[in-house]
Amino acid sequence: MQTRCYYYDTTELEDSVLFEYGISILPWHDRIQKISRYVFDRDKRLCLGAGLLLRHMLPEAGITDMSVDTDDNGKPFLTNNDKLFFNLSHDGDIAVCVLSDGPVGVDVCADRKFDKGIADLAFSGEENKYIEQSDNKDEAFTEIWAEKESYLKMAGTGLLRDPKSVTVMNMDCFFKTRIPGYQIVVCTLSPGEVSFTEWRLKK
Repeated sequence: MQTRCYYYDTTELEDSVLFEYGISILPWHDRIQKISRYVFDRDKRLCLGAGLLLRHMLPEAGITDMSVDTDDNGKPFLTNNDKLFFNLSHDGDIAVCVLSDGPVGVDVCADRKFDKGIADLAFSGEENKYIEQSDNKDEAFTEIWAEKESYLKMAGTGLLRDPKSVTVMNMDCFFKTRIPGYQIVVCTLSPGEVSFTEWRLKK
């Protein structure tokens, strides 16, 4: 199957009626509990939005058993299906979900200012050199961060692995799109292109 990534502007869920409707159709009780534990409304919307994307995309891919579990590193997977992989991410107001027939990771990163302290802590020398030589350091910083995060999520370690130990420069496993204010990066070893689609709960 083609690797597909959907993204969702969760500000739509500021509508309380739509938010409650979203909760009512979510099939995962543990995610509903997770949403309820968040203090801030934005976090609730993001968690719900990511779940709604997955809930929409699985049946679209022909999956009726939507049982989900997590591995020892906390990465979610389909309990009864080892041929389809997914990953979720959210930042700012945007939630994303990606489906693929191989291991996959995704990161959405709100545009941010270059932070040399973070770059020195998390980026390799080659990555820092790329940023320093870039005409737009803010954009390069955001891009490298999103690539690194998506790669680590694809590998199944997330930030449990020292991000500085991985150099994403010159890797050919990234597919990217920009939407206003955000960079979305999918990391997959599956052949073919990645499609990016905006989604809405309210049609």
